[in-house]
Amino acid sequence: MNRYILILTLLLATGHSISGQERSTELSVGYFAPYGLQFGGKIGASFNYKQWKLNAEDGAAPIHKLNINPQLGYFVNPDVQQNVLFNTELSYQRKKANKRFAPIAALGLGYLLAFQQLGGTVNLANGQIHTEKETLHYFTPTLNLGFEVEPKKSIGYYFKLFYGRKFGAQRVDSSIFGVEFGMLLKMKKK
Repeated sequence: MNRYILILTLLLATGHSISGQERSTELSVGYFAPYGLQFGGKIGASFNYKQWKLNAEDGAAPIHKLNINPQLGYFVNPDVQQNVLFNTELSYQRKKANKRFAPIAALGLGYLLAFQQLGGTVNLANGQIHTEKETLHYFTPTLNLGFEVEPKKSIGYYFKLFYGRKFGAQRVDSSIFGVEFGMLLKMKKK
């Protein structure tokens, strides 16, 4: 798990330093709860792909944004399953000028690596428990709806609901849904 976090941190640092955008980058750190019962965390970054106003001469015209958000998530169902999610979202925001609140709609595309515990045996001679685990691979497209409160200086907040499907070769396809919320940290460019 530490290897995955190190790789994501290096990718985010590289992307942040080579990005030629004038806008700042936002990092997100939050609580991630698929199915409402499993718990975990998610970290990610938000890179502004495009920003525009439909009526450029009007100062009060809403600002439209398209962002690309690479993310890494980890969640567990204790004593049953551990999951690692590599996800990328394309998000759309429409925000009024001089307002911090912005609704979000996003399409996500991810890869879910699940370590499922199948069962176990107990060695009666020494009391050791040996568990059997199965590794499962899923392709997970999701639809995300929510809002964010943009950082005033450096810290903001977000909340999202998500719903999608888990497509895998080993198991029957199933749905994935849940909630995600946390903090946004603005990284200013020099």
